[in-house]
Amino acid sequence: MNIFPLTQTFRIDEYNYPQGGNFGPITGETLGIIFIGRGSGLITIDKSIFKLTGGLACFALSENYLNITCQIGIRTSLSFCITDLVEIENTTILQLRELPTLFQATYHLRKLFDLATGLNRSNDEIVTNYRNILGEAIFSEYLCSVDKFLYLEDYPEFVTRIKQYIETHYMGDCDFERFSQNLGVSFQYLTKVFTKYTGYTPTAYLWNMRREKALESLRNSNYSINYVSRACGFKSPYHFSNHMKKHFSYSPTEIRRRYRYNLSDD
Repeated sequence: MNIFPLTQTFRIDEYNYPQGGNFGPITGETLGIIFIGRGSGLITIDKSIFKLTGGLACFALSENYLNITCQIGIRTSLSFCITDLVEIENTTILQLRELPTLFQATYHLRKLFDLATGLNRSNDEIVTNYRNILGEAIFSEYLCSVDKFLYLEDYPEFVTRIKQYIETHYMGDCDFERFSQNLGVSFQYLTKVFTKYTGYTPTAYLWNMRREKALESLRNSNYSINYVSRACGFKSPYHFSNHMKKHFSYSPTEIRRRYRYNLSDD
């Protein structure tokens, strides 16, 4: 999958936050791969928030806003490779939006970041060209890690149907066993193929969607915490609060306060 033109440039660097901190915000259309070697952080990509812990990486395609908040009190090392979307074709961008956001950083991805962040920060032509080669290699390694056959034309129809099923049923119960029977495949096969193409099991994808919908509602509405918990498929406000705090380190009330405030200058 050829993403970039020959003239594409990349910004690659590594930051260390001994006691937590903030990277960003980066505004405008941005494509990036962010890797946390150690520690923990929350990555905001437009209206979605993801938790990234040591060893995980994030494929970020943002239309307007990208920000990383490293957890306070925890030493965090953060590497990133970012570029713009100006010269990337729209059809390619549509394909990229189908790829998994979070993924396990491979050995080769780590080594590429080590090479790139080890370069000096000069604008020397040779160094700049080498940095751009490594930037493209970092994205190529990501594509390899999620399998290069993830083209839209190869996308199994029933994977799309599962996504649509989750989209319309996340507020209540999702019966994947019965849904797989309706598709004429076993639940084990459905799970295997869905995970292969999305990076998530159906259940993990469901809970990720519930979190995203809840975050969007907390940040962009005045609905009560009780209403948001019910509308997004959580068993109770208590379950909602525990789940969000376990995943994001903040309760729903804290998320609403912090992230409304953080985005006020966006």
